[in-house]
Parts: sequence; C-alpha cells; structure tokens
Amino acid sequence: MSSGLCYPLRFEPLYKRRVWGGRRLETVLGRQLPDAEPIGEAWEVCDHGHDSSRVVNGPLGGRTLGSLMCEHADLVLGPARGSRACSASGTAPQFPLLVKWIDARERLSVQVHPADGHPHLPPGEGGKAECWFVAEAD
Repeated sequence: MSSGLCYPLRFEPLYKRRVWGGRRLETVLGRQLPDAEPIGEAWEVCDHGHDSSRVVNGPLGGRTLGSLMCEHADLVLGPARGSRACSASGTAPQFPLLVKWIDARERLSVQVHPADGHPHLPPGEGGKAECWFVAEAD
C-alpha cells in the first residue's frame, strides 16, 4: 500500500448476535440484517482476534484491517504510532479502536474492564477504555 493507495476505507460490518439485542439496526441504519436472530452489535471497525474488518471499496477491497496493520501500520495509524511492523511470526500491532453500534432491547449489565497490563488479562489482550455516545433511546 503505497501512499498513492491511501483513500477513505469503508468496511463491511460484522454483526454479533446477542440475547439482549434486537432488530432496530435495520431501521435506524437502513440495513438488512442476517437471519431473524436478535442482533446486539454491529462492529463497524475492528481488529480483534478472529474478527477483523474487511475493506469493501477501492484497490484494497477484500483485505482485512489486520492484514493492513501487519503490512502498513505506519500508513493506517501514522508514523508515530505505526512504527511497529509484523513480527517474524506474523503478529501485527492491533488496530487500537473497536467502533460499534449497539442495539440493546433489554437493560445491559455494568461491566468493569481492566487496564493494559492487568495480570488477569489473557495473553495478547490489551485493556479497554470506553466512550459511549447514545444516539437514540426510548
């Protein structure tokens, strides 16, 4: 990905079934959701474990965010943050944000997430800082 291939990337959303989810993302976002199951989350931008957003436009169409991070983290994150490339084992720096829509048909529990470096995090997992913006509520 040379600088000539830098352009606004659009990603295919990943839909997550949740028992507390609903179907409002169909009407609110104007989308066709899979199946008739309750969908609680639409992951718009992600690079988390086996879930990596797939580019749907332009010359990079079909590539995952994880593969772009592996090969071109400096172009995705900028030179200050993206200086780490893939290790010899193919481990890439992870894209630091998870952007998602939530459709909570029911009340959600309060969750506390540990910070980076917490001893109870699984190997390879970072901590989680969150920011929520409520776009619509009954």
